[in-house]
Amino acid sequence: MKVNEQAIPIPDGRTLDPQTLEQLRLRAVAAVLKGHSPELVIQILGLSRCCIYVWLKLYESGGWEALRPRPIPGRGSELHAAGKEWLKQTVLESTPEDWGFDTQLWTRAILADLLEQRFGIQLSETTVGRYLHEFNLSPQVPDFQAQEKDPEAVRFFLEEKFPQIAALARKMGATIYFGDESGCRANEHWGRTWGVVGERPVLTSTGQRYGLNMISAISPEGQLRFKVFEKSIGSAEVIEFLQALLQESDRPIIALWDNHRIHFSAAIRDFARPRRQRLKLFSLPTYSPECNPDEGVWNEVKPHGVGRQGIRSKADLKEKVYQALYRLQKQTEKIFGFFRRTDECAIISEIELAMSGYL
Repeated sequence: MKVNEQAIPIPDGRTLDPQTLEQLRLRAVAAVLKGHSPELVIQILGLSRCCIYVWLKLYESGGWEALRPRPIPGRGSELHAAGKEWLKQTVLESTPEDWGFDTQLWTRAILADLLEQRFGIQLSETTVGRYLHEFNLSPQVPDFQAQEKDPEAVRFFLEEKFPQIAALARKMGATIYFGDESGCRANEHWGRTWGVVGERPVLTSTGQRYGLNMISAISPEGQLRFKVFEKSIGSAEVIEFLQALLQESDRPIIALWDNHRIHFSAAIRDFARPRRQRLKLFSLPTYSPECNPDEGVWNEVKPHGVGRQGIRSKADLKEKVYQALYRLQKQTEKIFGFFRRTDECAIISEIELAMSGYL
């Protein structure tokens, strides 16, 4: 006979008195140290899943004493200097995932929970926010980096590989281009608009799902070259772009791309081989868009160009994409700015200019 299981409500640990909560911490950690599953232990206790990982983290950093509540002298809603320092270091040097939460983003509620676990003090989210502002911290949109990124590969590229590429460009009299692809869809929108407070504006837009694909390449000399396709980009389209790049240039071309398979496919290699006196292809570090100044093209064309306009049809989308690209093509100073978009891009620009004799 099948028994219907009813969800058992998870109690709030903050409703327990400090002595009871201390005993729960000590016994839970002891059970885990004896080999029991953390998930099972916290489930039996009937507390929130993240608690056990917070307790284990505290035990790792301070032993059994770290699991005991630490009363704060004075008002119950204030942290002493040590508590403030702990809070600041926790925000800057770890993520909620390190403490057992299913997110990488800090919130005031999570920090308030951790402070109670660590110091046995209950703080409001407003108070936690006040401390964060005292530390000169503010809520920001983070830059996510791929776990596959290799910092050593980035260092090698910036300090060793790219200076050699720049020297080769000087020897050949070549122009260095950084290339990239992107897509632009009709139902993508960026930016904000004005409306009545408390009433989210409703705007009409096309529900049709059509888009375009684009290839662009920029040089440290402020040049922008591009092609727009109504189909997916493969080796044939990359070759078409490279052919146009060679035809429009009276100098050899050195092209740098990411490690996408189409950039170094057999077809691309077969195309480049008989043209090796005029065309050299090199790869950028894996999962390192900060090393590619051409990323700035799409940040400009999509959010600041096409994304803030109403799109009526596929032809209208294509026209607006071309308008944005042609407009950017004339803004040499803005293209120069893409080479200062990140520290890595700035290093690339300085190396290329120095090796080319401009500095």
